[in-house]
Order: sequence, then structure tokens, then C-alpha cells
Amino acid sequence: MKRRMLESMKQQVEDEDEEPLKRCSRDLATLAVSQLDSFASPKTVRLFEKLHFATDLLEADPSSWGANRTFRAAQDQLKTLKVVNDHAERGR
Repeated sequence: MKRRMLESMKQQVEDEDEEPLKRCSRDLATLAVSQLDSFASPKTVRLFEKLHFATDLLEADPSSWGANRTFRAAQDQLKTLKVVNDHAERGR
């Protein structure tokens, strides 16, 4: 799964200046059976950049990530983020 996500992220972006999608354009029937890698794209790298994560990790094989200090630091930071809807709905 991680390898397929990396491949999706490495594909060429057709229009780099294109506005990011704001709405899901997938059919709800196919959305329920979609795999995580189908949501990854070259624009996914922007998340790493906005969170100031090193993107060189994306060049390494996913099987080596657990031993990578950069990966572990990013993983720890991501664990502290709250999902907006969960935060709003649960009042935390």
C-alpha cells in the first residue's frame, strides 16, 4: 500500500498552478471500496511541505521507514494533530 501511495505521489502533475480540489468528485459507491493509495497524488507532497517534513523520506523504501529518525519524528508530530471534525464534535 505504501509503495503504491509513493508511486501515485511521483506521477507528474498536469498543471502545477491548478487550484486544489475542494470537493470530492468520486462516486459514493466507489468511494467506499477505494484503497488509501487511490487518494495519494503528486499534490500530497504539499502536505509534507506545509508541515515542514523532510520529503527525502519519500525516496526511501517504506520497509525502512520504521528505522528512519525523520519518519519517527514526523510520525510523533502527526499523532499530536487533531482531526477538525472530531475536535468540534466532541468538544475537546
